[in-house]
Amino acid sequence: MNCPIANCPAQVTHPRSICKAHKRLLPRPLLDALAYYGKKRNGGRQHQVVFERAVESINKVMQWGRSTVAADKPAALPYRDD
Repeated sequence: MNCPIANCPAQVTHPRSICKAHKRLLPRPLLDALAYYGKKRNGGRQHQVVFERAVESINKVMQWGRSTVAADKPAALPYRDD
């Protein structure tokens, strides 16, 4: 099964998993919550909510990158620590 982020060909082992490349785009508190609820309540409501927030956060970062990158400038992603 593929990573849930749009157009990502990376394979993941669990339906609520995100590939390593996209996990690097998550802010630390959200990454910690995803790891905690993934271990303690895998498949539970809290894990589902945190997973949806993580996917939404990654999609926002990816959308920001697409909207601000010009063809003549190098691409950069914003640093997020919230």
